[in-house]
Amino acid sequence: MEKKEIIKKENLIDYKKCKEELKEILEKLKHETFLKDIKEENFNLEYINLLYKYETGNAYKILIDRGPLPTIEILIKPNATILDLKHQFVKQLNKLYLNNNNNNKDNSKKIKKNFINWTYVWKRYCFSYNGTRLTNDKLTLKEAGFERNTKLQFKKYLYNKKR
Repeated sequence: MEKKEIIKKENLIDYKKCKEELKEILEKLKHETFLKDIKEENFNLEYINLLYKYETGNAYKILIDRGPLPTIEILIKPNATILDLKHQFVKQLNKLYLNNNNNNKDNSKKIKKNFINWTYVWKRYCFSYNGTRLTNDKLTLKEAGFERNTKLQFKKYLYNKKR
């Protein structure tokens, strides 16, 4: 019994040490030539893992067309739902907004951060794929017929008013 307990204690993983080693490896990878095209803010384990999955065909790249505004590119797992896609979209927009605010800083003026009520936005707008509005948040991307390099539109949600 005592031998088993000693072996279990020796096999325990020191998570702090592993995390530090992982950060060191990521810092070394930043300087590799084949990873130069990854932006600094995206250089984390989760994004690199998704990028690897995309390159091997196990993740989707979704381009969201927002009309006159720039398109948003999202890497996401195929078993993700429309709700997960919405969360990633919000995350990308927040990154885009924060980067624009950081570039336009004035020392004399403080930029007031605008609050976006996403509940209101998702009641009024939705994603559209091949002319079909995606309103079911529980629908997975595979079930919706998504493929690699799928292009979505961000459109006004038309709904029937109850009278």
